[in-house]
Amino acid sequence: MKRKVVKLFAAGAALALAGSFGAVSATGAEAATGTCSGTLVGHNPLSLNGTTYAYLDVYYNSTTGYNCARTVHYGSTWGKPLFTSVTLNYVGRQGIASDSGTYAYYAGPVSLYGRGICVEASANISPWPSSAYEVGAENRYC
Repeated sequence: MKRKVVKLFAAGAALALAGSFGAVSATGAEAATGTCSGTLVGHNPLSLNGTTYAYLDVYYNSTTGYNCARTVHYGSTWGKPLFTSVTLNYVGRQGIASDSGTYAYYAGPVSLYGRGICVEASANISPWPSSAYEVGAENRYC
């Protein structure tokens, strides 16, 4: 079934980053707990018609240079197994970290090295089981 994505765009937070790059998945501790280390730089709602279904949370760890993102269910979607995804990718370069599947609480976390590099974070959730519609968000962090 092809999904129609309803995308909502929000302004990304600016980060002062410098250095090289590389892609990885979340650390063992992050993957086990579903959390990201570092400073929260984006808390973006995945909303439609005034209802928020999830949040795209993006973190930056200035010590390690890694960005981390996850999509967290919210409100009526919390605890319900639904298609949920999160992706981090480089802007203008190759490299991607993503997670998607049927989750009841969150997708991710995913991590991508980002010191000195702009990254784009995106997320989707299908709040209606068996529906062809998704709610999404995209944000750029530099």
